[in-house]
Amino acid sequence: MNFNLPSLQFAVRTGRAFLPRDYWAPELAPAMGHLYFWKLSNTEIIKVFPELADMLTDDSIICKIGYAGAVRKYKSSPFGLIGAVARCRETIRAWENMAGLPAGSLLARLYAYEIGTVEETMAAETFLHERNQGTDIHFEPWVLAKCAEIGGKRPSGSSELYLTTIQSLWGKFMNCQTRRNKALGWDAIHSSNAMPMVRARHHIKKAGGGNKLIFAGDAA
Repeated sequence: MNFNLPSLQFAVRTGRAFLPRDYWAPELAPAMGHLYFWKLSNTEIIKVFPELADMLTDDSIICKIGYAGAVRKYKSSPFGLIGAVARCRETIRAWENMAGLPAGSLLARLYAYEIGTVEETMAAETFLHERNQGTDIHFEPWVLAKCAEIGGKRPSGSSELYLTTIQSLWGKFMNCQTRRNKALGWDAIHSSNAMPMVRARHHIKKAGGGNKLIFAGDAA
């Protein structure tokens, strides 16, 4: 693979091999979010679904780009968990459940989780998904067809999965974070009553965000 990614942040598994103590969150101001980028291990997902081998050639990957609250509450602990890691772990466990696999069967590699306000991270995510869901790189149709075939439950977050080259996906991840594109994503959130936008507004409000697009860099 002739492509330089940022340094690997976490190799994420479920089960006892990777416990909450491995990803305690630093203290962060309220209403902060993560925009994350992680990929499923090609080797391990092909072991489970061999038919993907012909699709995951060269630099092609299955990637999830999405939003998570920067800190996740953990039971009654006074500490929180790094939101992007916790969300990644939830998603790969949902994949394992779909396929009837024990915890720890799959591996995800989390390469980036950009920290910003809830408003700007959700806006960036919206910009990206509006332009890529329903295209030929959107991986959810394959997931839904596989669930129907094996009688599995659709894994959470499947609408945010893409299959194409890592170069293309990383470019999209970076592009959605420009100030202009965050503003476009923010406008989309507030100009439609489509269910994804209603959910986005709900998440922003629940996380303590407001009705104005706020950039973390402006407060520095």
